[in-house]
Amino acid sequence: MRAVIVAIALCIVCSGVTLAETLDELDAQVVRMFGEGKYAEAEPLAKHYYEQSTKENGPDHPRTATTLNMLAELYRRQGKYDQAEPLFNQSLAIYEKALGSDHSRTATTLNNLGLLYANQGEYDQAEPFFKRSLAIYEKALGPDDPQTAESMNNLAGLYTDQGKYDLAVPLLQSSLVICEKTHGADHPETATSLNRLGLLYTNQGKYDLAKPLYKRALAIREKALGKDHPLTAISLNNLAFLYASQGKHSLARPLYKRAIAICESSLGVDHPTTIQLRENLADIQNGGKAKNAKPPSTAKSNAADKKNLEDPENMVCPGLGTKCNYFQGDWSGKWVRRGNSNMFDCTMFHGPARETCTYVASLEVKGESVIVRRTEVKSTIYGVAPAGAVDEYIWHLGKDGKSLYETKDPTHPRLVRAE
Repeated sequence: MRAVIVAIALCIVCSGVTLAETLDELDAQVVRMFGEGKYAEAEPLAKHYYEQSTKENGPDHPRTATTLNMLAELYRRQGKYDQAEPLFNQSLAIYEKALGSDHSRTATTLNNLGLLYANQGEYDQAEPFFKRSLAIYEKALGPDDPQTAESMNNLAGLYTDQGKYDLAVPLLQSSLVICEKTHGADHPETATSLNRLGLLYTNQGKYDLAKPLYKRALAIREKALGKDHPLTAISLNNLAFLYASQGKHSLARPLYKRAIAICESSLGVDHPTTIQLRENLADIQNGGKAKNAKPPSTAKSNAADKKNLEDPENMVCPGLGTKCNYFQGDWSGKWVRRGNSNMFDCTMFHGPARETCTYVASLEVKGESVIVRRTEVKSTIYGVAPAGAVDEYIWHLGKDGKSLYETKDPTHPRLVRAE
């Protein structure tokens, strides 16, 4: 990063942001921008913080590890996972050597590594990091510490993503009790716990249990963070999704519209969260077409199933192979074919909203087009799509037969490509 030192003002200017020179001031600036959700703007600040700490304290100092952890977390929240992982590991190595393997700062980096792997759908790899982090927090800080509660939340989120609700519920309930006790009933962290428990109940279709939690979380965020904060928009969306799932579109519509306005202003019109909110509103603006659609029939006789799995000639879009990579802006993911059938099990993820989305995609070739139908959609932020819901898209097969594009333009950012 290029910087101009101004001797009198004792500051540098980078990307139009004035940066303080002292480490304490840099720390405060990065933390503040984290809280405001300005991750891209905070990047140059975090890089300068790391450089200054390395210069003043050395590369193996705990404070330098803290700067690495901050920078890595910024990358994670923007979906830059390849850049985040080595920095988290470097930070972890410094903490373990300088402070010990059971220190709370070691636990923080372990927790962040767990989040990194969970964001990418690597649940088996994430779980031991979350468990070790939670054990350290409970021992070092106590069972009622806020960081212990946050660690419980993250492990519970992992279990929720995997459908292990019986393991997730007690963790979320304990976390909520801790947050209310330590932060207070009207704190944003309490709202986060309420929202996560609401998401779990939504995933189970227990809307009567989820609704009061969403409403309370929304009220807290509006008061504590402001009516135009991105997290307020997430609460609006979750409550709207719950109403839409119950067919109460007149209640969902204004909530979606307000959430979209917030995200367009604070995150931008092309942010994945903003796009998802517009799609959610479009579903109910179309009279709930997607909700009322019937899923494609996948029932076949055992003999037909066996032929479809064993005969390559029956494979739809054979050039895609058995595994594909998916790309769309900050989104990325994997499509894995079920044998040689026309169905793929899909896992998508991105960092800014810490969302993981799973669904089943079935393909049908019609002339030069490929009909892509999505069913069984589950999102860690937006919940579970109503039973029987189908999203249908018309895509186009690339000339090489190894890629699917959302439009005929091969430069379009959304595509599926064979590994």
